[in-house]
Amino acid sequence: MSQKKELKIISSTNVEVREINWLWYPFIPRGKVTILQGDPGEGKSTFMLTLAAYLTRGEALPFTDCGDKTGLNVTSLNIAQVKRKYGMIERVNHNLPRTENPCRPNCTPQKEMAILDAFGNYGMNPQV
Repeated sequence: MSQKKELKIISSTNVEVREINWLWYPFIPRGKVTILQGDPGEGKSTFMLTLAAYLTRGEALPFTDCGDKTGLNVTSLNIAQVKRKYGMIERVNHNLPRTENPCRPNCTPQKEMAILDAFGNYGMNPQV
């Protein structure tokens, strides 16, 4: 006979807030599950092998020093905007906005230049 377990519901106000220890801020937290998703041929395996190479060599991960060098807070949205602007995205976006004109902050020219500089450091040379 199987025993039924009671489902315990906890209010989010009762959840203890903990500081996140980041492996790669703000993309991969240490000790948490991280999912890398993408269509076949998009470079998931290459990305993971490159990430492993950086970590095993003790090198800084891409975009980790961007804020230190420039004082800018570069987000994954900013990176996606720059990649889209320069035709570096070769996939369909399945995370479409719910409204026709979503309110999203635009990437500033200073952030764009820092991102393009970082792309160049990692062999990603968009057509500017």
